[in-house]
Amino acid sequence: MVAPVLLDRLMETSVRKGARAADVLLVESATLSLGWREGRVSSPCEGVTTRLSGRVFLSGGRQAPFAVDLPGPLDAAALLDRADALLDGAIGAAREAPPDPHAAPADRYDLDVRGRALEDRRHRTLTLTDRMEVVTSNVEGCQASDPGVVPESVEYEESRFSRSFASTRGVSASEASTRYRACATARMGPSGRLHRREIATRQFANLASVPFGYELGSRLSVLHRPARPFEAPVPVLMRPSCTAHLVACLAPAFSAASVFDGRSFLAGLLGQRLASPLLHVIDDPGLPGALESRSFDDQGVPPSPVVILREGVVAGLFVDPRTARARHLQPTGHVVGGETRPSNLVVRPGGRTRNAIGMDLRDYLVLDTFHRPEPLDRTTGHLDTPCDCIVYRNHKAEGALLGLSLSLPVRSLLSSVVEVAADQARYGEVDACTLVIGGLELGA
Repeated sequence: MVAPVLLDRLMETSVRKGARAADVLLVESATLSLGWREGRVSSPCEGVTTRLSGRVFLSGGRQAPFAVDLPGPLDAAALLDRADALLDGAIGAAREAPPDPHAAPADRYDLDVRGRALEDRRHRTLTLTDRMEVVTSNVEGCQASDPGVVPESVEYEESRFSRSFASTRGVSASEASTRYRACATARMGPSGRLHRREIATRQFANLASVPFGYELGSRLSVLHRPARPFEAPVPVLMRPSCTAHLVACLAPAFSAASVFDGRSFLAGLLGQRLASPLLHVIDDPGLPGALESRSFDDQGVPPSPVVILREGVVAGLFVDPRTARARHLQPTGHVVGGETRPSNLVVRPGGRTRNAIGMDLRDYLVLDTFHRPEPLDRTTGHLDTPCDCIVYRNHKAEGALLGLSLSLPVRSLLSSVVEVAADQARYGEVDACTLVIGGLELGA
């Protein structure tokens, strides 16, 4: 039994059991992982899981979720057997739930699953040798970058997903996608701080072509060369990976539900200036081939681009179907895993490369690393993390200043951007550029 037929049967069963409406998402995931640690390559680890999740709705907007995880590939008979009890339990829970006039499946929209480039056509022909080469070549690259660099691990993971959605509003859609991820970790000397370089992409070729192990080792070589601090303030250039880190942490604050409920520091700032007029950021869940692209979200809504920052002004929010009904808005297709999340984020590049900017500046700092995975408090908007900076004197990297303190409102930081460079690069779900920041104070 193919997934759409199975889901249609579940919708019929939910109505027969007393639900006024229902929706359901079926995800089958096939994963493979291997890696290198402490001089040894691990054996490949493979697995297949199936997850069914959904919601039932009764009159008055009473609702309840249900979910089940099953090991192995899709087994229609086993899933139907489990789903029968799940629906009974969910309908019973919905009867006890508080009424919500805005709770219902998403409206029916036209869904187009073509042209997203979500699935790597090469995936079925990849060999174990191809995958092992990603691991071993990056271990060797990290080791070759500098004799003092100590690689700790290189991890490789891949997944193929089959997603199918259906609702009692007549929505039915399916799509297939692939993801690849590789991560190298290393330190300078046995007791140095651990650094990482990660690649995540839809296409194996995009991952296999990046010498991320060598890149990590080369950065460590510079970062652990001591440098003299400047006696007077100098411009700070935030490298694209740091820009991507910051934007990825900032973007969830643009959830409409969080903003309207006062759980985001952006409450009251819609239409107000948050950043320099040079900053323009778009979220596009339909960007072909990008990491967080999709044809529909977990509630069956097609993706819509959202300009979250228009020349520094808070311009748009990620809207889930419930908030859309309550606020008379249009849902944007950003519900994933039960949460409203950003997708692919694009920072519009400027006109000059970082090298050209650096030649004009001569002396400057490059903000290289945030120590904390979540440096931003999205409730207060305060940015607080130790960071590492590379010192450039007369256009040349002299060394680094490690563990400097960066603590200020993120609004102050973004308002201090004086130039956006042209060197756009993709880091996971973010296409980011170098940002030139004036007047930034970094504590010792």
